[in-house]
Amino acid sequence: MGLQSTTTGTLSDELRLKAENAIDQLKPHQYSDFIQLLHDERHFSRSEREWQPYEEILLSAGVNRSSPQERWQLLLSTLVRQAQVTRKEIEASKQRIGPGRWGV
Repeated sequence: MGLQSTTTGTLSDELRLKAENAIDQLKPHQYSDFIQLLHDERHFSRSEREWQPYEEILLSAGVNRSSPQERWQLLLSTLVRQAQVTRKEIEASKQRIGPGRWGV
């Protein structure tokens, strides 16, 4: 069973897997720009030039960027992945600093 969205229908596990496959091909430093592009596309069309760095990735993952549901799933999945990476970076920083030296 997929995630339910009231405006776009059901986001299926198949869409989630396609989105994750695409995100696996991104580098962490690309997440913010990709998130911004996906967010902006919800309100107005972005140029082909702006999509160009991601086109091959989306095609290889089988993602249809003209589908609002697929773009929404990409946005959600990329946000989750970015949060996971950030959490790992914070934990690594805590390890480097040492116990008791990390602020509350």
